[in-house]
Amino acid sequence: MLRILSAAVLSALLASILPVRAHAIDPAVWCEAAKLKLAGKHLCCQLNAGSKARKGGSAADFTRCNLKFGPKWQKIEDSAGDGVCPTEADSARISAVSSRHVFEYTGLLSEDAVARRVFVTSSTFKGDLGGLAGADDICQTLADREGLPGTYKAWLSDSTASPSTRFLLSPAPYIRLDGVRIAHDWADLIDGSLAAPINVDEQGTALAGQQPNDVVWTGTQWSGIASLGAGDNYECGDWTSRLSSDYGLPGHYSLTGASWSGSTGYNACDLDRSLYCFQQ
Repeated sequence: MLRILSAAVLSALLASILPVRAHAIDPAVWCEAAKLKLAGKHLCCQLNAGSKARKGGSAADFTRCNLKFGPKWQKIEDSAGDGVCPTEADSARISAVSSRHVFEYTGLLSEDAVARRVFVTSSTFKGDLGGLAGADDICQTLADREGLPGTYKAWLSDSTASPSTRFLLSPAPYIRLDGVRIAHDWADLIDGSLAAPINVDEQGTALAGQQPNDVVWTGTQWSGIASLGAGDNYECGDWTSRLSSDYGLPGHYSLTGASWSGSTGYNACDLDRSLYCFQQ
């Protein structure tokens, strides 16, 4: 029969198997335990910074967190003694890795950590999308039909607005519907290179199209701003025209370089193209 141990007996038992004096603890173990505790506090600081950034529609800035906890990290290493901590020079590297991945691995801890979903439409459309609002409606309708949560907007610019001005500039990662990450955050999204192509549609199906059969209407440079020569002649009359005499800037969903959004040439607006849809 199981018995409930008294407090005195339990205390004696623990004392027999655990080191109770500071000098009995392996310095390397103490050092790593102290770092783990500090890393938790650093993480909380970053989550708070991310929350404030999302409310302000900007990218998260972890500078204050790094300045606050970086010296403390070094203090732990100094207290442990020379050569005791195997990561003596790693504080900057670990801080950078933590800053980059904090949102990706803590989705249950903060709404700001939830990755933003991205897909390319399985259907194609001519340039008369009904303006930006019409294109956004297409994205939202497809997302709702597939039961995808949140609000979706088309990666599209006209003569007055662009993703850089009308999107939530998320500090969280952007991922395809198959879970593959295309960018760590907004800044990474618009640096001219994606980690993976946006070639998965609203149903989670990978599209096999390659150039020239992978074309997407964007009117947008890779940097998230309107195409060069922005105006009705290069954005299908602000996405109201399907005339062959009007043109729009395309991207390519099979590519990860700058041409994923802004190709080198313009397409006639009577052609059928897909759209990129981004969760906000």
